[in-house]
Amino acid sequence: LVNDTAVDVEVFAVDFDARFAADELALRHAEGLKGRPEGAKLFLPPRAAGDGLWAHIQEAEDARLAAEAAAAAEAEAEAAYQALVAEALEKGEEPPPRPEPEVDEAAAENAEGEDAGDPPPPPP
Repeated sequence: LVNDTAVDVEVFAVDFDARFAADELALRHAEGLKGRPEGAKLFLPPRAAGDGLWAHIQEAEDARLAAEAAAAAEAEAEAAYQALVAEALEKGEEPPPRPEPEVDEAAAENAEGEDAGDPPPPPP
């Protein structure tokens, strides 16, 4: 493989490159492509060889993955609770109370600041 241009190129094997697979998935979920037919185009500025995804695409993908993980954890917790309830009912016991959801303190602080109901500051 010879590159006779002044522009750097990046070569990878799509079947064996885990980063390519993750980037491809992130791009499939990117704003502008959601709900569009297969083969739709997303126009982004070029990036240098070896650079990661564009920041806004990576941030959206990180948020999507975090939401998926939270949903999976919630579903797992619900399944575990339902198993405890079923076990208690089999034994003729009172089912345990539903546990309180764990609160992410950082997220709670952000939510408190946003939902405090304080009026916005006056314009300068």
